[in-house]
Amino acid sequence: VVKGGAAIKLRVGDHASRLTTDLDTARGANHTVESYTTELADRLAEGWYGFTGRLVEREPADPPEIPAEYVMQPFDVKLAYNGQSYVTVLLELGHDEVGSTEQPRLAPDSGIAEVIEGLGFPAPAPIPVLAVEHQIAQKLHACTTPDRHGGNERAHDLVDLQILIAAEPPDLHELATIGRRLFAARRVAPWPPTVQAWPGWDTRYAEAADGLDVRPLDDAIAWINTLITEAEHSTETGL
Repeated sequence: VVKGGAAIKLRVGDHASRLTTDLDTARGANHTVESYTTELADRLAEGWYGFTGRLVEREPADPPEIPAEYVMQPFDVKLAYNGQSYVTVLLELGHDEVGSTEQPRLAPDSGIAEVIEGLGFPAPAPIPVLAVEHQIAQKLHACTTPDRHGGNERAHDLVDLQILIAAEPPDLHELATIGRRLFAARRVAPWPPTVQAWPGWDTRYAEAADGLDVRPLDDAIAWINTLITEAEHSTETGL
């Protein structure tokens, strides 16, 4: 299941989302890393209309500004067309969290399909992406919990949240339920979180928001905290 910035891009298209150069995915709970990568490698070797690929494992990064729970297993996907090297894609593999891969949404990016069909290939099948409630909960955890230095550099998550929620408004009761389970499973901070501007966010947010239809930073923080409150209230009232 595709997650992260790539999942948002598949939902809304290239021009309405942030630039992202990697592909974040989560393997299902029924897969180990070994079984997942074996199946993926077989499918890449089998190919699609002249495209083939190889999966090359990379050493996981351990940057101090990234909390340990967000460090994923990286791979290079080396694609070729008719036997000629074409492009290398960074694939980062995570795992199912609190059922996040059990009911994915299908995201047919019409822009990608049009480009592929324009080149004479069949339209690709819709791509499974993380359900919006799971993705919101994960991004709320990411932008509200400190890294190993006690800071947080993930201002871009607040940009992504605005784009994601505008494209696909969540079920607030479901969001609060998933958020409570995710925060409890990660055991770093309690639910509900409060979003705040961390040091350096002014610059990081401005860079991430450049050219996109999103709120100013202070307004965005107020907006997302209101949404969290509404989600929590929905569980109290049974709505």
